[in-house]
Amino acid sequence: GRILAEGLPASFARHARLAAATRAAVQALGLQLFAEEGFYSNSLTAVVAPEGIPAKTIRGHMREQHGVVIAGGQGHIKEKIFRLGHLGYVDENDVVKLTTTKK
Repeated sequence: GRILAEGLPASFARHARLAAATRAAVQALGLQLFAEEGFYSNSLTAVVAPEGIPAKTIRGHMREQHGVVIAGGQGHIKEKIFRLGHLGYVDENDVVKLTTTKK
């Protein structure tokens, strides 16, 4: 697969780059990251849903209007956050689509 073709160091670097880009885009949109600095993940970015908008509503809109599937939170934060994945076959084009899709 892709990871074997690009090699582990390049794959790890790609995931770190995509994660940093996703976090920067989320913050540029005025949204709050769920994880505190120093605890970020290179596999996904958890985002706090804006006040008054359940995460389920955001996920449904992105899926139905833009064909973008994003994950919800789990447990007691299920409707308070949504998660943006950037691991595996995700590339820069996916991150741009995810973070520039209009309401």
